[in-house]
Amino acid sequence: MIMDCLSAGGREKGLKCEWSRERDIQMNAANADEDFQPNSSYREIPLEEYGKMNFPLNYDECLIKVMSWGLQQMRRTNGFRCVFMLRDPYEIAESHSRSFGKDLTVMEDGMKLPASESKSWGQQYEQQMKQAIINAETRNDCASLHVFNYSDVLKDPHTHFQLLSDCGWPIDHLVASSLVQPNKKRV
Repeated sequence: MIMDCLSAGGREKGLKCEWSRERDIQMNAANADEDFQPNSSYREIPLEEYGKMNFPLNYDECLIKVMSWGLQQMRRTNGFRCVFMLRDPYEIAESHSRSFGKDLTVMEDGMKLPASESKSWGQQYEQQMKQAIINAETRNDCASLHVFNYSDVLKDPHTHFQLLSDCGWPIDHLVASSLVQPNKKRV
């Protein structure tokens, strides 16, 4: 959702969104049953890009999706802006099940379990997100960092995208917030 909003909101202001169609095909193949395509676009770049010397210079002045753990591998830059979208971990698991028709699974005590049945997955996820935010905050090349809660953005998208616009993000906050559709929430 956040990638769609930022991409659409930034088009008129020159914000270019970069991602890999090959990655989209890969992710849909990994998560799909037969011909079902769960997402029109995951808007991700290839994972091997993170560790390259010229990453993220290849994406200068572009909007890219970096998984939270990717920030640890990401080379230093002249400055980047970052938005973290946090969501309740069990809501993520439920959304995954509804999107892909199968459970999100995790390893616990050497066994593969549905995330919804895990005793520790939610807490581990939240700890990992806290650590990712700390990692971003402590990087001297992070020009701005905003942490949004998914349900808060659904309730009041205008305020969140106005904040980004006011902080120098090259987006039209009205266009960006218009793409938020609470009725698409899969839980």
